[in-house]
Amino acid sequence: MDNSAKEITSSHLGMELEQYLLAYRSAIMSPPDWFGPWRYEKGRANIEIISALGRDGIVNVDDLSVSTLRSILHHSYSPTGRRELGSPALISGCIRILKSIRDEIGESPFRFELGFLCFHVIAIGMGGCLIERGQELGFEVNSITFGSEIPKIYEVPVDTSQVIVELGSHVGGRQRDSHNCMLGWSPCPEHKQGSPVVSLGEAGALLDLLYMDRHLFLGVLRSTYLPGLSAITFILWRYVTYQRFLNGPNKAQYYFAALQEVLWRCFLVSTPHEQASFQHIYQWDKELWPKQSQKPKAEIHHSKLVIGTFIDRLSPVPMIGVSGNTPRSVLLSDLVNSFNYVASYFQPGCEDLIAGYFGVVIEHMWCIKSMPESDPQFNRAIGTSMLAAFCPYDPVARSPHQY
Repeated sequence: MDNSAKEITSSHLGMELEQYLLAYRSAIMSPPDWFGPWRYEKGRANIEIISALGRDGIVNVDDLSVSTLRSILHHSYSPTGRRELGSPALISGCIRILKSIRDEIGESPFRFELGFLCFHVIAIGMGGCLIERGQELGFEVNSITFGSEIPKIYEVPVDTSQVIVELGSHVGGRQRDSHNCMLGWSPCPEHKQGSPVVSLGEAGALLDLLYMDRHLFLGVLRSTYLPGLSAITFILWRYVTYQRFLNGPNKAQYYFAALQEVLWRCFLVSTPHEQASFQHIYQWDKELWPKQSQKPKAEIHHSKLVIGTFIDRLSPVPMIGVSGNTPRSVLLSDLVNSFNYVASYFQPGCEDLIAGYFGVVIEHMWCIKSMPESDPQFNRAIGTSMLAAFCPYDPVARSPHQY
């Protein structure tokens, strides 16, 4: 760890977990009111401060505070914010800060506002980088304009999802584990190796951090809004597949196990616009498909967090122009795999969540079957998915003291 990172102390960390969750809970359509007026030049200057840390590992600690990251997050809502946050040096600087909180403060970065803001900037920045690299490589991205009343930041998950679908088709499959032209790690037969979006070491550090903090990470993102999770997941997927190419499948098993936890937790809290991109990641690697035989060791409150987030993800929501609540659209493949992932977390003590789980499962199965364009795989998958959804509860509900 460089000396500058060691100088980051508790005075730089901002609000603690409970406070910042309340403060950022409503920051969806605009930055929090208490951010104050947006200042373009200040945002640009603060981006350069964190970018210098990413490039050189050198930063004047007097210039680094939680206000620095607040200013950058505020800048992301501006018309040019996505492009300016799509900076490899800025991403690197934020990853350095996350690591220093973990290594030097000795706490999860997600316990503090500074860590949350850094992760927020990383997600937007990685999305911006992937969109730019995709366009440079000739992949088409049809940007959707929501209107002047919607900040540009909300175009990030839509455009990111589009480019990930294209990039996933370009590099997916075991025979293409070494194709990472868009990330700058290795060339592919069609494209030269570009400059890195993140280094391999930084990607590995981010995966390790998210896996170690997976429970707190999920709790934080369940209570806040963060566009760009699919970009982070895509880059971590390419890191893991490249490790498989470099070191062989046996040594890569740890990486895939960690990524599976991160990927499905990101799916549970991702925006609807990013949904398709997750399917275009895990369809290439069966190692990322949750299996019913996998029973992670988890404390009861962690199990309840995963199951409760799944219920939230699938619960009907009010839609403009529609009376009543409407089930959220979920792909059948996502539904089946998320069933298997969440089912593995059921254990005695989760009985109070069974009814809510049954409700959203049945409603979505019925919704899929009722659609005129119902997925042709439905009849084949229905038995498996229903079994995966319901079987774990029978022994839990009937005889919780047996376990």
